Amino acid sequence: MLILMWKMDHGIIPNIPSLRFTTSSRRGTSCKQMMGKLKYSSTITMIFNSVSSMAPALYNLIPPHVTICSVLKHFQIKLDGWLRSIPDSTQQLATSAATTNSLLEWVG
Repeated sequence: MLILMWKMDHGIIPNIPSLRFTTSSRRGTSCKQMMGKLKYSSTITMIFNSVSSMAPALYNLIPPHVTICSVLKHFQIKLDGWLRSIPDSTQQLATSAATTNSLLEWVG
């Protein structure tokens, strides 16, 4: 999912119309999902749990030195290095504040 987001950011594949990419010197590249006003909470929940909502949240966790890569292979190498630095053990859940093995809880 993160590689697809990078490809959308760099115009390699078509972007989802509701996603907007921005770049700043402090945060690097970030992605925001543009949502209109929604009336029903069930619709809001479905959108929040969809790929078009989770993908930007995960992409925004990546440090700027990784997202700034302009070559896919370099991005993959730096992404792999960053992901290896994050614990991948559910045994550590008992001793940490995170309650799941989700990147959104470990990093965010």
